[in-house]
Amino acid sequence: MKHLLPLAFAVCLCGQIFAQDTAPTPIRVTEGPMLGRPATDSMTLWVRTERQGEVMVFYGTDADKLDHTATFTTRGPEHDYTGTLTIDKLSPDTRYHYRIADHQLSGSFRTMPRAKDYRNPKGNPKGLFNFRFEFACGNNPKGGGDSVGPTLPVFDTLNAQVRDKIHFAIQNGDWLYETRRDYPPREWLHQVGLSKANAPSIVRHAPTVVGVWQNYKDLMHRGRN
Repeated sequence: MKHLLPLAFAVCLCGQIFAQDTAPTPIRVTEGPMLGRPATDSMTLWVRTERQGEVMVFYGTDADKLDHTATFTTRGPEHDYTGTLTIDKLSPDTRYHYRIADHQLSGSFRTMPRAKDYRNPKGNPKGLFNFRFEFACGNNPKGGGDSVGPTLPVFDTLNAQVRDKIHFAIQNGDWLYETRRDYPPREWLHQVGLSKANAPSIVRHAPTVVGVWQNYKDLMHRGRN
């Protein structure tokens, strides 16, 4: 027992070091993360927060050892407190795992292959390579009996069958399927903690933009995959 206790403590300590979580973060992520702009050496991550603030992301090639950290600050209310982080200096054609600090929000992504790794003077001078992606279009997420609802089967298929095989996926939407486009600006102001006098210029001059913002939030909250 004298040997087991220190060993158990050391294992727990290592887990805490690699997880890197400290005190609860004051800024909470409300939507996301979503990934995009895949490249050979980078990936971009998008989130929305309840208020403007800093978000920390842990990442690495080992899901149990996220040994890299990146931070960014989301934008102000004129952008509905959204922001992006481009994680760069990554290795090509490599799977990375990530997690938002102090949130149970995690996932993985794969960088794109690099042409120079496939190039040879005779057989492939341009460095051409194969890659895979999933494409879906016209999925109606509104619900109401005339659609499959916001939990789209295409994402279940992706996760169950091709998640580890593809480099990226394309979900081509349609404005016909939008929801909450009539969301009142006064309710949005209450949501983001602003008075009418402090409404951003874009909301004062184009008030229907808050319906555009509420549309994606509504569908992301209702979808379960």
